[in-house]
Amino acid sequence: GAAAPLQAAAVAGLKPYELVTEVNGEKVVDVWAGVMDKTSKKPIDGDTLLPIFSTEKPLLATAMHIAHDRGLVDYDDPVSKYWPEFAGDGKEKLTIRQLLGHRAGMPAGFDKESKADLINWEHMVKVAAAAKPVWTPGTKTGYLSQSYAWYVGVPLTRIFGRPINDLLTDEVLKPAGIERDFYFSVPDSELGRCATVYADKPGDAFLRMNDVDYRRACIPS
Repeated sequence: GAAAPLQAAAVAGLKPYELVTEVNGEKVVDVWAGVMDKTSKKPIDGDTLLPIFSTEKPLLATAMHIAHDRGLVDYDDPVSKYWPEFAGDGKEKLTIRQLLGHRAGMPAGFDKESKADLINWEHMVKVAAAAKPVWTPGTKTGYLSQSYAWYVGVPLTRIFGRPINDLLTDEVLKPAGIERDFYFSVPDSELGRCATVYADKPGDAFLRMNDVDYRRACIPS
């Protein structure tokens, strides 16, 4: 069945995997394999939390679509309407529509920032606002792999008037019934459910997700 390839991959690298597939609203696949960590080798289960990385992006976009449905934002509004500090270097013309489509012209992430800075939302808001595009915003696509969080997240906080973690939980996760399966900021009570991440290369940025401070911080990818 569907679990066999996952189990083989997990055994080979001791990495945890989960796979859920729904068709027309019906769950047809729900399997997992691997261990919580290499030391204990405790098997993961359906309640285990794994890093979700870029699967957070569509949930951020969903929050923006909810705001649009409520008449709180227009897709063709400039981002700077809600985030004046973002304007400058041609960014003042970038629209919400273009931003959602990864056309901001700023595909680079913020890997040069220290851990203390990355987990500080207010600091990163200032860093993101000051970022300079590498091509004219809106003219072509460049995947916002590690910066989408702030470029979309900050306007959302201004539109809804709430902290990013609160609005995403209340507007997206709870209505979908997945508030215990998906966290932007893992509460202390749920940290024991987090599996350890392993990477093929030492120093891989993904390994930061084993750090409890990163797990607690709201850093939507």
